[in-house]
Amino acid sequence: MLRLIFQVLFAFLITYSLLAANAQDTEGFDDFEEDSETYIFIDGPIVGVRINSVLLSPIVPPDLNPNTDADGHIAFEDKGCKHLHYHGFIFDEDDPNPSMCGWGKVSLETELSENFVELSSAINDEIIAQRLFSLSMGEIDKIVDVVSSVIEARNDLSRINGEINKALKEKRINKKAAKKIKRNILCAIALDNEVFDMLVELAEKKNEIGEEFLVTGKLDKALKCKRKALEIMRKIGFI
Repeated sequence: MLRLIFQVLFAFLITYSLLAANAQDTEGFDDFEEDSETYIFIDGPIVGVRINSVLLSPIVPPDLNPNTDADGHIAFEDKGCKHLHYHGFIFDEDDPNPSMCGWGKVSLETELSENFVELSSAINDEIIAQRLFSLSMGEIDKIVDVVSSVIEARNDLSRINGEINKALKEKRINKKAAKKIKRNILCAIALDNEVFDMLVELAEKKNEIGEEFLVTGKLDKALKCKRKALEIMRKIGFI
């Protein structure tokens, strides 16, 4: 009986959290439309990640990028890289390729297809979930925020999966490529479902020993599946 009451309460808190996130800005989320421009990595080790620059400026400051701690600049085409790209720090790591394309090529979010942006959203929701979980310390109200991000990521993936099915039916994508993309998307959805169940268990058991490491590991694997799907979409031009 107590378990049922807890699950109902937990579901209510999740619903309330999602509604609140839609109604107002959430601290730590990337809501800077009025004073920034959003770029998305289209290749490299962090493909799909979003970074925000100051509006009409190449400067990428950390205060506009609380989820990635990005601190650098958008670089224009040059001798070492024939595309817009990013140089600087991100995720507390320094530029891996300062004389070439840095962390990778980027494009303005507004210049990319809805499918690419949607899958990028799923990747960034996963990053937010990772960050929030690392700060949760088993506290139920913070775990609710993690669950909200996982749900958002899962919803993004479900919409992308629907788009792949539609494109396949309309013969805008070949079966082999569609199968590879769907395999990775379904992999990420399955892992997000497992994370959701584990977070509920974690909140009930209040910090079961070892559970935190399993959650972190599954979030990492889900992120890899999403990036793999995004890379395939880019290679075949389905972006």
